[in-house]
Parts: sequence; structure tokens; C-alpha cells
Amino acid sequence: MDLGLAAALGWAAFVVISPFVAPALVHAVFYDDRPAMVLWDIRVIDSRLSPGMSFRYEFQYNKRRECFPPLGKGEVSYRLWYQDADGAFSRFKQLDSSVSFAVPATNAHRSTTVPVPTLAPGSYAMQYRAHFQCQGASAVQELDGPLMRFEVVAGS
Repeated sequence: MDLGLAAALGWAAFVVISPFVAPALVHAVFYDDRPAMVLWDIRVIDSRLSPGMSFRYEFQYNKRRECFPPLGKGEVSYRLWYQDADGAFSRFKQLDSSVSFAVPATNAHRSTTVPVPTLAPGSYAMQYRAHFQCQGASAVQELDGPLMRFEVVAGS
């Protein structure tokens, strides 16, 4: 292949591909969109609560320092899910939100207590929803946790 034809084909490929590659390259160079926080080994501490008790759970996590003050911030809210007659968790009540107190760390452990409104005996689930603003990120990150089941039993 002659050099002129190769250059022409290379230029044509650049013109066709560059509108798709350039924005991704700019994004990768200028933004840090790694997850703000990763949780694993999430475990409910007390799965049977008496009315008026708080919900407690623990977890292992990694959290970036760019997502914690003064560089960034996080807020956590909770959804209290109600179990329907067919056993599905299809409706929830949004509970108050609070600042994310989990400090930046790698392979850290934390336990959290969530105040629960007075509930009738039955099966419920708690779910966290976190929003993080991290220095260098292109957008606010949202993290929805798993449904953590618990039961409210009649007081003794």
C-alpha cells in the first residue's frame, strides 16, 4: 500500500472514530468516577425487634477520601419497606436522611443504628440510599443498598 493511501485511510478512520473516542478520552483524563463507597458483608445485627427498638446493621467498606469533607460529602437516607400479604416488599416509607459518617478507609468495618418508627408486629425490610458528591467526579453518585429484612415481634 502506498504511503499516501495509508495516510488517507488513517485520516478517514480518525474522522469517523474521533467523535466517539474523544469525549470518552477527555472524561477518563479529567474525571474520577470510581465508586465513592463500596460495601460488602452487610449483616443485620438484630433481626427481631421489639416495638420501639432501633434497627442495627454492620458492614465492611472502602470509601474514597474525595467523597468526605472537606473534599466532598455524603448523605444517607433509609427506606422502610412494608411486606404485602403476598410476601413482596412493594411499598416503603422514606425515613429521615443524615450525613454519611463512614470515614475514608480501605477494608474498614462499621456498624450503624437507624431509628425506626413504632411498627406493628410483622416483617419489614430496611434499605439505605446514599448520595455522594466527590471531588473530581463528573456527577453525584447514588448508591442503593440491598433489602435488609427484620421482624417486629410483640413486646413481652
